[in-house]
Amino acid sequence: MLNRHLLNVSGGSRHLQTPALVVDLEKLRTNLDRMQARCEHHTHVLRPHTKTHKCVAIAKLQVERGAVGICCAKLSEAEAMSRGGLENILVTSPVVTDEGIRRAISLSRTTKELILTIDNKSVARLTDAMAKSAQTELNVIMDIDPGMHRTGIPLGDEGLSLAHALKQDCPSLRFRGVQFYSGDLMHVLDYSVRRNRYLARSERLWAFLRELHEMGIDTEIVTGGGTGSYEFDFESDVMTELQAGSYAFMDRQYLEIESGSGGTLEFDPSLFVFTTVVSSNHSHMATTDAGLKSFATDDKTPLIVDGAPRESHYSFMGDEHGAIHWAIDDCKLDVGSLVSTVVPHCDPTINLYNELHVIHRDKLVDIWPIEARGHTQ
Repeated sequence: MLNRHLLNVSGGSRHLQTPALVVDLEKLRTNLDRMQARCEHHTHVLRPHTKTHKCVAIAKLQVERGAVGICCAKLSEAEAMSRGGLENILVTSPVVTDEGIRRAISLSRTTKELILTIDNKSVARLTDAMAKSAQTELNVIMDIDPGMHRTGIPLGDEGLSLAHALKQDCPSLRFRGVQFYSGDLMHVLDYSVRRNRYLARSERLWAFLRELHEMGIDTEIVTGGGTGSYEFDFESDVMTELQAGSYAFMDRQYLEIESGSGGTLEFDPSLFVFTTVVSSNHSHMATTDAGLKSFATDDKTPLIVDGAPRESHYSFMGDEHGAIHWAIDDCKLDVGSLVSTVVPHCDPTINLYNELHVIHRDKLVDIWPIEARGHTQ
């Protein structure tokens, strides 16, 4: 680990080799505590999504605070978390191939509880047959499409038919409930628009669950929601589990959405990329060592929070370099200056780094491996 010699050195955080992915430990803990407290106040279970941080240490902090377990986007992510000692895991993406199901069966034997997601009858039959052959049972939930058409079976007759098949026709599958995740609404900027769209979907889910109940199919688990919808999940009360993830770190995307108070969400940025000025030969700009390879680039540019002139903004200058621009005259950034930025999108930015530098005030207090980095299978 490149910066290990700086551990517990006073002022060590200002001397990191960069680009460096950094988490402020105090802010991270505050965010974790705040979401856990909100869920407990509203009698909801928190099952945070590790696709955000991909880090065993953070997952353990979440479970220690009361999370029932974790979500993982992919099976390989779940395998990494299990190796790290996490015992209650929901895989939120469907596992559909023979080899994937074999891996899931193997993983189910080394975890306290593994739950798979299914949205297709043929996959249900295959999974049931393979579980029967392996002389085991697998926990499953049915993934429902809320309207974004990514994964999930539509509400209505198709969903009712799949639920019936999972409950009645697949004896080696233990039907636990449903997943309903409206990822396309999480970053809707306007609070009222986001709320109205989300609550309308929640009402449709309530109606579907009542139909299931009338068929004799009860749902122990109703899981979904996220950082952009937690207020509405508490309001609608349809979810039993909340899958929020980005609240731990926050990013530019989430800092720009409106909360019910009219301001920003109640969580503070804890995740940063530190970058160093490597060239400063022109007025009103300087070049840094953090370019396209250091940030997710699916949306906007990083936000500069420290180390640069007031009202500076960031731009990309290629794979390896970025630029800081400012309008103030008679201002210059010296070569070697350290600049701190909030990332545009936390999840895919995390996936670009092997390690997370943990700082407390001006000290580097730990370096956490990002165990599930690159685990997309």
